[in-house]
Amino acid sequence: MIRCGLCSVVRHIITICHELKSKQDDKTLIDLLGFRAASLKACSEVSGWTKLCEVELPESISNLINILRAETSPACIEIPEDVMKLELHFDSPPILHNDDKKKRLLLKTVQKELEDIVDHPEVEKDVVKNFFANRKDEMPHGSISYRVTTLEEKESKKFVNSENGSKCKYGCTENRLIKWCAKCNDREKLRRKEKRQAKNNTRLSVETNHDMVNDKSDVIEIVNKNNDSCEPVSSIGNMEELCDFVNTLTLHDIVYEHIYAEGVSFTVADIIVFVYIYYLLESLKFRCTSFLYKLPNVKKWLNHILTLPRMQHTSLACGFKMDALTKSARQISDEEGALEFTIPAVTLIVEENSAEISRSSKAKQKALKKDITRVLEKVKEHHLDPVIGQHPYGDNVKVDWNSVPLSAHPKIELPEKRVGRKCEQLENLATAVQAIASPGDIIVDFCSGAGHLGIIIAYLLPDCKVYLIENKEESLVRASRRETQLGLENVTLYQCNLDYFKGKFDIGVCLHACGVATDLVLQQCLDRNASFVICPCCYGSIQNTHLITYPRSQSYREAELNDKDAITLGHAADQTEENTELQQQGRHCMNLVDTDRANLAIENGYSVTLCSLKPLSCTPKNNILIGTKCTPDS
Repeated sequence: MIRCGLCSVVRHIITICHELKSKQDDKTLIDLLGFRAASLKACSEVSGWTKLCEVELPESISNLINILRAETSPACIEIPEDVMKLELHFDSPPILHNDDKKKRLLLKTVQKELEDIVDHPEVEKDVVKNFFANRKDEMPHGSISYRVTTLEEKESKKFVNSENGSKCKYGCTENRLIKWCAKCNDREKLRRKEKRQAKNNTRLSVETNHDMVNDKSDVIEIVNKNNDSCEPVSSIGNMEELCDFVNTLTLHDIVYEHIYAEGVSFTVADIIVFVYIYYLLESLKFRCTSFLYKLPNVKKWLNHILTLPRMQHTSLACGFKMDALTKSARQISDEEGALEFTIPAVTLIVEENSAEISRSSKAKQKALKKDITRVLEKVKEHHLDPVIGQHPYGDNVKVDWNSVPLSAHPKIELPEKRVGRKCEQLENLATAVQAIASPGDIIVDFCSGAGHLGIIIAYLLPDCKVYLIENKEESLVRASRRETQLGLENVTLYQCNLDYFKGKFDIGVCLHACGVATDLVLQQCLDRNASFVICPCCYGSIQNTHLITYPRSQSYREAELNDKDAITLGHAADQTEENTELQQQGRHCMNLVDTDRANLAIENGYSVTLCSLKPLSCTPKNNILIGTKCTPDS
């Protein structure tokens, strides 16, 4: 198996080291992969963290380092937008999986702590004074930091579920906004947006003030004021008031401190980001007061990471100059001859749909009926009519599954009730590949999963080479086991994001690649003049990325369809369940989305057929795009 991509390789190294350390009774390394070992697991097209760690930060910081190492570098440099993205991310509350369960446990710990000291009046004063300070919950790689909401914070956060004197009929509260209550949700979104924008505006005012501040104590005051690092202040003055207050606490009053990259726990993301920041500060010769001053959250995170013993030990073993780094990270006054950095103002503008960095993809857009109607009218006006063709083998798309070895048959892994439909899906694509393949062709099965499609193609076409491209290691492990059992010598496995594959190939295939992945596969084929057999899926998940924008074809853009129109069609295309009111409309929208893809290929010199899997009942997402590069004769 060939692995590529920073996140996939690092995750694999951690897994191997965990297996070795487990034999020495150290079973904590796997914790670096986070909750359910999902840290940096998703590909960069859907995960903000993978994209930040694997694409954006290395590119931005490398460019900045090249500027710093040039013979003549500017006296003032703008902080890269991707670094500001990391800084602003720390402003948002940390995301914790299984949040409620863990907060209940912490709340019980706080309540029990108070119960244990009620009968000790000699310590009451200190308890009341320190009750709202940050607390630590020790973990193998770094403690979780949390605190209790103060009385003043609870009062300020109270949700007013009324407008113009009329109470919300759904009974929305601070801790529970009913999802279909549009007014309350809109008011809360606006409040949060205004709060984020106000905080971002403060950053610019601090940057302006920094030029006028000379006294060291003034700098400290401004940094603390805008860093949210000060201890919370409470008006509660005695034990009786404190006990009454604690009785009103709920799990929502446990507040996590955002001190790690992905939230409350130290993960592999912190290690990767630390390396980037280290080399950037090293290129500044550790004279970085101006840089870290403009990034108080990053500075706070860095200083915390430097306190972790295992990070110190590992960094020193790698030859990092930890003394110089620690000294620079804690420096307050400006160093003589240090570069000045400015904040890119565009990064501080809070848009209505500003996305936060997260492990998983953004939620699908919910298209309203009026939006779908408007887009369909525009499509009709410009005569964008789907043209449905025939499979190269017509209705004769059968594979003799009785003669196929068990390890090449989907029933080796799937439950019996799914086997029949999976076989029908596979034989539609496999026979389409047979129709256009030649001996010696290289066929790439993108988003291969456990290799159901790629393995049956490799079995049916032994004179062709088949590459399986998949991001999930566990899926490829299963595929490798099946390949070995079959004794196939024409299969190669690659664990990587599909866009990282740069090799030459003749035919690209994918079965139900989700959303944007379908368009990435198509683009891979177009870039290499390769034929393609593609069965799309998850139309509602299409969205603009750093690699793909919608609509895909020039013909759709000339029809004045924009990205929101394309995404609206994608949402409607997911409504294709049988015997539903919207089935026919969903089918039409599915054909329109795939016609956009077909038109893109046609504009790039391809002959394309849009047809359906046989029978249609094998899957609701039953379109198939078959394309071959046109020759001069054709």
